[in-house]
Amino acid sequence: MAIALRCDGPEVNGQIQFSQFVTSQGTIPIKGTKDWTKYTVELDQKVRPGIETINVYFLYLEDTSGTVYFDDASLIY
Repeated sequence: MAIALRCDGPEVNGQIQFSQFVTSQGTIPIKGTKDWTKYTVELDQKVRPGIETINVYFLYLEDTSGTVYFDDASLIY
């Protein structure tokens, strides 16, 4: 499992302008059965001007198994 955050700019010539991305994949292991645990992903800089959408993804990875529950998700700027 991984958490990813993607910020996109405007559409230009039919193409969405990808601007910023961060993921926990490969850096923060999210696996196993455990009590409620807080996970955080953070951009390395503020959201750039012109960003129109911010999407948060909860990714089911190939080696993932089990059940995941989400109690709360926050986007803090």
